[in-house]
Amino acid sequence: MINDSDTVLVFERGHVQSLIGTPGARRDHVFLLGDFDPQWTGRRAILDPWGKPESAFHEAFERIERSIEGLLDALPSGPGQTGG
Repeated sequence: MINDSDTVLVFERGHVQSLIGTPGARRDHVFLLGDFDPQWTGRRAILDPWGKPESAFHEAFERIERSIEGLLDALPSGPGQTGG
């Protein structure tokens, strides 16, 4: 499945390393979702909130939401067009 994907989004650098170790996977198709977050948080990864306080889950959700919005802004809106 990953070999047929144009883009794969992951949360942490370890995920990137795991995926690019998969036969046929291309590093230039794997991205950290947090790189699309328009608000710099001091880290590229979106950390797993498991085992942390409820506030960590809210922070992770907000970061995911912002990052997806940033990703959508970066995508081309049609053939030959730029995002935004």
